[in-house]
Amino acid sequence: MALVGVILLMLVLIIIAQAMIMLTRREARVEVEGRLKDIALYVADAGVEKAIHNINNDNFQPNFSFQHVGEETGGKMGEADVSVTQDGRIYTINSTGYIPSQAEAEASRSINAVVEVSPGLPEFAAMVGGMSSFAANIEVEGVVFSNEPISIETNVTFVPDEKGNVGIYCADGSVLSIDIGTNFDFDPENEATGVREILARGGINNSHRIPDGVNWKEYDDSDKTDPIDDTQILDANAMINSPDTYVNHDFGGDVTVDENGRATFETNTDIHLNGGTYYYPGGVEFNSNVTLVGDGNIVAGGPDEGSDDHHAIEINSNVKGDGKVNFVSAGGDWKDNIDININSNVDPHGVIQCPGDASISSFVEINGIVAVNGNLDAASNVAFHYEDDIFDAPLVDGSADAGVEMISWREM
Repeated sequence: MALVGVILLMLVLIIIAQAMIMLTRREARVEVEGRLKDIALYVADAGVEKAIHNINNDNFQPNFSFQHVGEETGGKMGEADVSVTQDGRIYTINSTGYIPSQAEAEASRSINAVVEVSPGLPEFAAMVGGMSSFAANIEVEGVVFSNEPISIETNVTFVPDEKGNVGIYCADGSVLSIDIGTNFDFDPENEATGVREILARGGINNSHRIPDGVNWKEYDDSDKTDPIDDTQILDANAMINSPDTYVNHDFGGDVTVDENGRATFETNTDIHLNGGTYYYPGGVEFNSNVTLVGDGNIVAGGPDEGSDDHHAIEINSNVKGDGKVNFVSAGGDWKDNIDININSNVDPHGVIQCPGDASISSFVEINGIVAVNGNLDAASNVAFHYEDDIFDAPLVDGSADAGVEMISWREM
């Protein structure tokens, strides 16, 4: 009886052991399959990220295969098969991840993602559709782009902006695209951490003044020197047509509007903008010693406006402010085709934008972005400091991309 009992116990133990082995193998197989499926999901997500990267870098691809995912980390390599469709600024991304490849898939999972590209501000201190002239004793902090030739006179210095970028780009293909004068300094402290280059579609005069280590090239054919069709980044029409916009606002009597519809900000006044948008169709002039308090938008002119005697926006001496103010010309036929004329001792913080020409006199310090569709004439002792922290204003669809925002993400 004892022998029979031992044999029966051994049989029971053998059955239990076999069951444990089978269970362990099954759990191991399930765990491996689960890990493969997890990795396949990561690979599919990598395909989504690759598509977003392409969109961010203006490299839209409707279909592509993203291979060898995970190779750099030494993990299980995979392959993502990605398709992208576009509807304006909306992109729909379908990505399927395969382990280890689509041809020999051990596991696969799919993701559907919808993203939107939001408009943003360009990274230019000055963006000019026509010719650019920088007179003596000028400092530019950041990057300048011009469709037509750039003239740089004596004692002009370019230094990096807060993002570490310093550069000059010219889309003009003539023999003399960029003319550099004496005492030209380009990133003299060698502080650039991002862009540090001078590129022109045509020739560069006095290229020996460009220091060693700067990426510079004459007759450049990269997309960085592609002409820009429209430099306008703020949507003037949207501001004009907004129900919240004040038209010919007099600020309690500190602004007068004459019989021709031209507004004048009187001398020695404090103007409280209070975050508003103010539109003056007949143009606007700021007399001397005007202080703009707070943030706001000043918009003037329009396609059917203009005057042979005035500019759309004239800013006289000693106009200061403690906030962010955008000065925008909405067009029109103005004196000497100059939409915006800025005189001495002015320090605007924001976007200076016009579809015509802009003239900037001495001792002006601009913190923001200059977006001129015509010519830019900057006199001596002017400073340009790139800054994208401006007062809120609607952007045009053709402006730069601020980035991609995820609208939805789900597994299919």
